Amino acid sequence: SLSNDRNALPHFFCWFMMEKEKANIGQKAGTVWHKLNETRSITIPELALKLNIGVEEATLAVGWLAREDKVFIERKNGILYVHTS
Repeated sequence: SLSNDRNALPHFFCWFMMEKEKANIGQKAGTVWHKLNETRSITIPELALKLNIGVEEATLAVGWLAREDKVFIERKNGILYVHTS
């Protein structure tokens, strides 16, 4: 029916945007991974600064890599450090 067609477009758009965002985070994760191989240990704000990306983007990318067991995160004096595994 027509009402179902009207609902399909917003759902597809949300799904599309979510997939696009996941791809963006995955791409940033690759960039973060290469930088971490150079530095070995860095804070998330320093990482964001070196890569010229936002702290939120850096954090999401680090989370992606942590889920893949490629990095580990350590808190020292309230500051998060990222290390290669």
